[in-house]
Amino acid sequence: MFKFFLKLSFGTWVSMVVSLVTVPITTRLLMPQEFGKSALFTVVVALLIRLVLLGADQSFVRKYFEQPSRQGLRKLLWSSLFTPLTLAFVVLLLIYAFRTEVANYLIEENDLRVAYMLMATTFVGFLDTFSINVVRMAKKAKAFSALNIVRAIIQMSAVISYAIWIEPSFYAVLVSVFLGHLCSLILGIWLEQDIWFPNFRVDFQEIKELLTFGMPYVPTFLLIWLLQGMDSVALKEYSTFEQLGIYNAAFKLVALLNVAKASFIDFWIPVSLEHFEKNRDDRRFYARISFLVSFITFILSTAVLATAPFFIYLLGSEYRDSLYVMPFLIFVPLFNLLSELTGRGIGFMKRTKYNLYSAFWAALVNLILNFLLIPILGALGAAIGTAAAYFAFFYFKTYYSQVLFKIPFPLNLIFSSLAVVLFTCTSIVVFRPSGFLFSVSVSLCSTAIFILYNKGRRNKVLSILLYRPIMNHFFNTSKT
Repeated sequence: MFKFFLKLSFGTWVSMVVSLVTVPITTRLLMPQEFGKSALFTVVVALLIRLVLLGADQSFVRKYFEQPSRQGLRKLLWSSLFTPLTLAFVVLLLIYAFRTEVANYLIEENDLRVAYMLMATTFVGFLDTFSINVVRMAKKAKAFSALNIVRAIIQMSAVISYAIWIEPSFYAVLVSVFLGHLCSLILGIWLEQDIWFPNFRVDFQEIKELLTFGMPYVPTFLLIWLLQGMDSVALKEYSTFEQLGIYNAAFKLVALLNVAKASFIDFWIPVSLEHFEKNRDDRRFYARISFLVSFITFILSTAVLATAPFFIYLLGSEYRDSLYVMPFLIFVPLFNLLSELTGRGIGFMKRTKYNLYSAFWAALVNLILNFLLIPILGALGAAIGTAAAYFAFFYFKTYYSQVLFKIPFPLNLIFSSLAVVLFTCTSIVVFRPSGFLFSVSVSLCSTAIFILYNKGRRNKVLSILLYRPIMNHFFNTSKT
C-alpha cells in the first residue's frame, strides 16, 4: 500500500509543481481584474458540474467494491452516468437560451464566448470526474498520476500560449481549464476502455438505487459550493474584480496544501472503506492515522506560510496584498482535510444527511460573515469568513461522526494546534511583518506544534507511524 500511495501521490505532486510554476507566469501576464473574472467562471463551472452529477459520482464510488466483475462495473458506470447525461443536456440548453444574461453576469460584458465556454467546460468537466473516479477506484496509481500530470501540463501550456499569442485576458485561463479536462477525459477513457466500452448497458432498478444513495449528497454539495464559491460571488457583488483577483491569487499560494489534501483523500477514501468492511471493530486504526496525518498537515501548513513572502515576490507587485490575505486561507484545506479524517463515521454508517447538516451550518456562517466583512475588508473579509465557515464544517462533521461511530481521535491535541496556527495568522494579518519576521514567526509556530505532538512521550510521531496495523495496511496488501 505504501508503494501505491507513493504512485498515487506522484502525479498529484508533479501537477502541483507545474501549477506553482504556472501561477506566477499567469499573474505576470494577467492583471488582477482578469484573474478575478477567471476565478468567478471556475466557481460557476464547479457549481454546474455538481448540479449535473446529482451525487451519481458518490454512488459509483460507494458501490464500486460491491461489483463481482468488470461487466458489473461497466453496468454500474453507465447506470451512474444515465441521470447526469440527461441533466447535462437540460443545463446546456438553459445556458444557451440565456447566453446573453449569463455573459453579462460573469464578466459584465456582452461577450457570448464566455457562455459557450461555460457550456463546453461543464459537459467535459462532469465526464472527466467519472473518468478520474474509474481510474482511482481501480487503484491504478500510475494511470491516476498520468491523468493529473497531463491535465496540469496541458493547462500550463494553454494559458501561456493563449496569453502570449492571442490575448492576455481571462480567456487564457478559461481555455486552459477546458483543454485540461478534455485531455484528461480522453486519456482516462482510453486507460479504462474495457469499462467504458463496448456495451452501454443500464439497469433502471440500479439507477433508482443510485439516486436514492446519491441524492442526499446534492444539497450537501450545493451547500459546500456556498463554502467554496460564495466568497467569489460576494466579492464580485460587494467589491471589485481586482479584489477577487487578489483573493484568488492568495488561494493559489495554498496550492501545496490543496494538493496534499487531494492526494490524501484520493488515497484515504478507498483505504478506509476497505478497512471498515474487513475489520469494523478496529477503531484505533483511524485514530492513529488521524494523529499522524494531522501532525504532517500542521507542519506542512506552517511551511507554506513561512515561504509565502517568496512566492508573493514571484506573483508581481499588483498582487502584493495577497500576502496578508493568504494566512486565513491556510485553514480552508486544513479544516477540509481534518474533517475527512474525523468525519468518516458518517460514510461508514451511510448517514449522509449529517454531511448536509454540517454543510448547512458552515454555509450559514459563510453567508453571514461574507455579507458583514467583505464590504469593509474586501478580500481579507472573504478569507476570514471562509476560514470560520470551514471550521464550522469540521466541527459539526466531527461531532455527528462521533455520535454515529465513536473513534478516540486526539481532538484536544488538534484543537490546541489550531489555536497556535490561528494566533500566528492573526498576528501576521494585524502587524503585517516583513518577509524575514513573517517567516520567523511561522517557524516558532511550527516548533510549538511539534512540541505539542510529542509532549509526554519521546518520538511519539514515529511510534504512531510504526503502529503495526498501519504498517500492515501499507506493506502487506496485494499488488496495485
